Amino acid sequence: MVHYFSKTIVFLLEKNRSTDRIPSCASPREQPVAVLEAYAEGTPRATFAVTYTRLWTPKMVVAAVAHAERNAPLTGLLPMVVAPYLSDERLQEFERHAISGVDLCGNGVVVVP
Repeated sequence: MVHYFSKTIVFLLEKNRSTDRIPSCASPREQPVAVLEAYAEGTPRATFAVTYTRLWTPKMVVAAVAHAERNAPLTGLLPMVVAPYLSDERLQEFERHAISGVDLCGNGVVVVP
């Protein structure tokens, strides 16, 4: 089993920051769904452009990773994918691509270069 959260990570959804202030992406469909700040105790805050996928099949996760990789340079923010569930195998895939991935069950890997 892979454990990625050794510290409590605090996620802050930015209420006053709209995704329409993010530089335009390839298409409106590919625009990030949220801007999120995260930090762990004793570390600086990191700002992420969030891509959400409602399906967690390997194919959909690969598509979400590709989407996040395309948009990261355009937004100037770190990429993060949120899904209902991410297995250890999927989380390792996110880590290999240097993309943060978090699921709605509390599993995740947060990558801050």
